[in-house]
Amino acid sequence: MTAIEKNPKALIFFDGDCGLCSRAVSFFIKHDKKRRLRYTSLQSRRGENILRILNHSQKKPLDTLVFQAYTSSTSNPIPPPHPNSHSKTNFSNDIPASLLIRSEAIIAILKQFSLPWRILAQTLKLIPLSWRDKGYDIIAKYRKQFPYFNNRSCRIPTAAEKVWFIDD
Repeated sequence: MTAIEKNPKALIFFDGDCGLCSRAVSFFIKHDKKRRLRYTSLQSRRGENILRILNHSQKKPLDTLVFQAYTSSTSNPIPPPHPNSHSKTNFSNDIPASLLIRSEAIIAILKQFSLPWRILAQTLKLIPLSWRDKGYDIIAKYRKQFPYFNNRSCRIPTAAEKVWFIDD
């Protein structure tokens, strides 16, 4: 592992049961040349913890991509909950600054890549947040109905990719 691989910049939470999300992760891996990103599913214990922080019910669809930036003081920003923990804390009005969701998460991810993706990120930033998130919500709502993305199986990382996935 190189020094860059030992110092990731962010953890990406994705719906592991969504073909579009799995294809997006494959795209991210392909374009993340500096290996700044790590990945885990929203169905993992760590993902369930993030959903609690974001005040999402597990009964609702897992319809958001979450970008969690690492800070210099944390190598593992939000630990998984203790297996016996049943915390019901509501942080819906106090989402940590290191968490970005929906279109903001997409933009933050694109900024980790080289050109032309950084330019696309800056261009998307010109669109008002409410419009970007409305577009994101429409895609999220119908993502499992598109035949090309109607793959309900989990993405299985290759042996070389396993180092970038966090499963707990």
